[in-house]
Amino acid sequence: MDEEELLRRVGARIRDLRRAGNLSLETLGEKADLHPTHLSAVERGQRNPSLVSLAKIARGLGVDIASLLDVGHRSRAAAKSALQERLRDAAQDDLERLLRIWDALRG
Repeated sequence: MDEEELLRRVGARIRDLRRAGNLSLETLGEKADLHPTHLSAVERGQRNPSLVSLAKIARGLGVDIASLLDVGHRSRAAAKSALQERLRDAAQDDLERLLRIWDALRG
């Protein structure tokens, strides 16, 4: 993974965690003591945050810093796109099995 991809994935992870917590950039900025413009650039993968900035962001999100570096994480949009692509190519039997699994997981 190159540096640009790493920054993009870490930024997407931060954005997903912020949205999951129903936080605006402004609110996270206040909690993390960082400017919302800086946070926005980090989320877009356009800025390379320092370790101190990552620690502030983690604290503002109420998570540990390691969770921000979960570079295997896919954004919601990327996961949805990958799933849709696979479903288009799936056989009918596979789709029915997936539906049963989905129903079991949902309770």
